[in-house]
Amino acid sequence: MPKALKPKQVVILGPTSSGKTSLALKLCKKLGGEIVSVDSRQIYKYMDIGTGKLPVGEPFEVEKNDGLWVVNGVKVFGYNLISPDKSFSAFDFYNFISKLKFEKPYVFFTGGTGFYFDVILGNKKVANVSPDENLRKKLNKLTAEQLFLKLSVLNKEKAGLIDKNNKVRLIRAIEIETGSQNFVEKALPFIRPSVVIGLKIPRPEIYKRVDRWVETSFEALIEETKALIEMGFSETAPMKGLNYKTAVLFLSQKLNKQEALERMKYDNHKYIRRQETYFKKMPKVSFFDPLKAGFDSLMLSLVESG
Repeated sequence: MPKALKPKQVVILGPTSSGKTSLALKLCKKLGGEIVSVDSRQIYKYMDIGTGKLPVGEPFEVEKNDGLWVVNGVKVFGYNLISPDKSFSAFDFYNFISKLKFEKPYVFFTGGTGFYFDVILGNKKVANVSPDENLRKKLNKLTAEQLFLKLSVLNKEKAGLIDKNNKVRLIRAIEIETGSQNFVEKALPFIRPSVVIGLKIPRPEIYKRVDRWVETSFEALIEETKALIEMGFSETAPMKGLNYKTAVLFLSQKLNKQEALERMKYDNHKYIRRQETYFKKMPKVSFFDPLKAGFDSLMLSLVESG
């Protein structure tokens, strides 16, 4: 086995359809690198299309394993970590990546989940409460509304800071509140990147990109969603999230195809705006437009000199 290295760390963040994975794969091929997916949606098994694990319109050779894919010869860590009926917090993600061993001179932390980035960069504090699988199993059976009410009873102030529709974060907050009377919230920085690259495409253009993705991926997404329902995951939190909730409505004949396409486009536009708002508040991010001439050369130079 090759000896584990301490590689140069690079962050590439941006909203959905901004080209993060494509850029990371190109840089890995040129410089010798591996990728860590920093995305709270791509951790789920069986959910490849709706979470955008691979760039659209490009040929790929893919070897799929739990926790690790190999895409065109490049290792991508962080895909397929858990099944859709399991919970996974930012603390779990921190624990996962802190155990990884790298074999290439560069590692690219690439994704669209700002909170995960803030945790591994040490910008946000997390509680040192270990996962409680039995509690998570019970809580997963509750609706987001029931979880929010439960958290409000335990800690009204914390409940007010969390999206009341985000089951994963609600479950983790309840786990923290009930798991220990002496928990400590602290920063757990793992990475010290040489450069933090943010991708930002003008709104009209990125909307066009994601609209094309919706139209070209729709049939495959429907088949993927059918399979997930057959496996018994229809009531899980990820199935009520971006893209899958609309596919479920289409399959249950509550939306026709055109209505489903329009709903998915609207939801993805909204998601992009939310991601961009979050990234804008993060410190030390240098933003670049991938559509500008010379972008690939600029990124290569920036990473090599960083």
